Amino acid sequence: MMKSIILKASFAFLVLWVGSTVSLTAQAPYKGAIGFRTGYYGNLGIDAKFFVGEKAAIEVVATTRGYNSYYSYRYNEIMGLYQIQKPLKLPESNIEGFSWYVGGGGSLGFYSESYATNTISLAGVVGLEYTLPKTPLTFSLDWMPRYFLSSNIYWSGFASNSGGARVAYYFGGKN
Repeated sequence: MMKSIILKASFAFLVLWVGSTVSLTAQAPYKGAIGFRTGYYGNLGIDAKFFVGEKAAIEVVATTRGYNSYYSYRYNEIMGLYQIQKPLKLPESNIEGFSWYVGGGGSLGFYSESYATNTISLAGVVGLEYTLPKTPLTFSLDWMPRYFLSSNIYWSGFASNSGGARVAYYFGGKN
C-alpha cells in the first residue's frame, strides 16, 4: 500500500517537474477565461483560469452535484490549480491553437449529509486545450487524479476517476 502511494506520488512529481522545466517560446494564448465545466459523476460548475506568466496559469473551479435519481445528497467542491501550459504543434499540420497543460493543487469538498465528512484532497491535472483563433472561445479536456487526505464513506486515498470538459470565453488574446 505505502509502496503504491510513493510510486504514484513520485510519478506525479516527475510529470510536474518535466512540465515546468520545458521552455516556452510563445506568450500565453490569452490573459483569462471564464466558463462552464462538466465532469465525472454529473458535476457541473464554473471555471476561471488566469495566466500569471507566459506559461503559468491559475485555475479555480467551483462544482456541484447531487439530488437526482442517483444521488440522495448534494456535494459542493472548490478547487485551485497551478498549471504550466505549452503550445502543442501537430506534425504536418497548419492547425494552431492547441496546447497541453500539467499542474497540481488542492480541493475542499462539502457534503449535505451528516454521515459523510467533508473532504480535503491534493489534485493533479493533465489536459488538452483548443483556443479558437477568431472567436474568443476555448475548449479543454482534462484528467485530474487525486489523493484524499481526509476519508469518508465515499472517498479515501488515491482516486483516478476525476476530470472533465470545459467551454470558456477568453479575453486578452494575442494580437
